Amino acid sequence: MGAGMTPVNVVRTSNREPGAADLRFPVVIQSATETQAADGAVVQAWATRSATRAKIEPVTGSEAYKSEGPYAAVTHRVWVRYQAGITPKMRLRYGTRVLEIIRVTNVDERQRWLELDCVEAV
Repeated sequence: MGAGMTPVNVVRTSNREPGAADLRFPVVIQSATETQAADGAVVQAWATRSATRAKIEPVTGSEAYKSEGPYAAVTHRVWVRYQAGITPKMRLRYGTRVLEIIRVTNVDERQRWLELDCVEAV
């Protein structure tokens, strides 16, 4: 797939914006930071940017999006209230699970909701 690539086999469990009752899952949004260890090695650590509640939907089928690297199969779609500055370089922690953000969509460009396409880290 190349430029103008479209998702394939997309099955969405919901097309509506979530309501307050849908935001059942506590998540932490984290951003990567680099620190230097005592031996001089650069170490990547994750710092909490914010804690919020989210709607998390498993995605069935496969969706491929090319970003600077291999294709990734989106495993979860996550909705959170709008926060400026959320990028694909960040991740979500949901309990002991880690969801890497692949794509961020400002739904309808209204600054109300962010839809995050994520891949669960193993």
